[in-house]
Amino acid sequence: MNMKNLLGDSDVTILVKFVDPQFIETTLNGNFYFARNKYFIELEEKEEDIGIADKNEGGWSFLPQKSDQIILETDDERIVLPINPNVIHTRYDVTEQIPICCFVYLSVKKDFEIVPNTNKLKLKPEVETELRKQFIGRHLILISDMWKALERFEKSAEVMNFHLARGMVEYFDEQNDPHPLSREEYEKNPIAALFYKSKFFEHQKEYRFIINKPLDEDVMVELGDIKDIAKDLGVVGVDKQLPIELIFKED
Repeated sequence: MNMKNLLGDSDVTILVKFVDPQFIETTLNGNFYFARNKYFIELEEKEEDIGIADKNEGGWSFLPQKSDQIILETDDERIVLPINPNVIHTRYDVTEQIPICCFVYLSVKKDFEIVPNTNKLKLKPEVETELRKQFIGRHLILISDMWKALERFEKSAEVMNFHLARGMVEYFDEQNDPHPLSREEYEKNPIAALFYKSKFFEHQKEYRFIINKPLDEDVMVELGDIKDIAKDLGVVGVDKQLPIELIFKED
């Protein structure tokens, strides 16, 4: 039996939050920290391993063609500069002040496989390896009811008078494909670019909650106790298999 036959047209989705040990209780009590995007932009300069933070968060990109020109104009002359086809990034400053809370989004159909001769599902080896690499030393908080979590986030944001945008990050090949947003779309709503990232980061499998307006400080969004839909599954270790195992029942 393969996953397609098992699920048909449906799927099962899971939200996971990886947190440092000192934040386990805070998280299970429903307190979620929204860091402004400038934190993630600056983090790439500080981290030792590339592939986690992205200095181009919230930006827009385009790939110049050889026929394109960049012209430098002075009072006396007009100089045409040569172009090497390479991705050019631009970003509005407003996106640096947008608070974000990040989760890992897992799809049973895409990210799990059936354990042979059992009724169990486990993470695909390549998925598990990447998650352990990213989050070693953190605790894995599994949210068993994603939809209840979404409802609570929206209610809390409403109480705080925030508009909350949410969704999966879409990854695209910026070396070969145009940005999913047109230039006009980006200029009209640059905050929308926070849901798009280079394919280089697709191993992150990121799902984001975004407070859709710039703020002068980071924000804590309080959902209230979420222990009814969330559980600490322990610390992520180098050689320790992630304890996410699903059991299915056939009719």
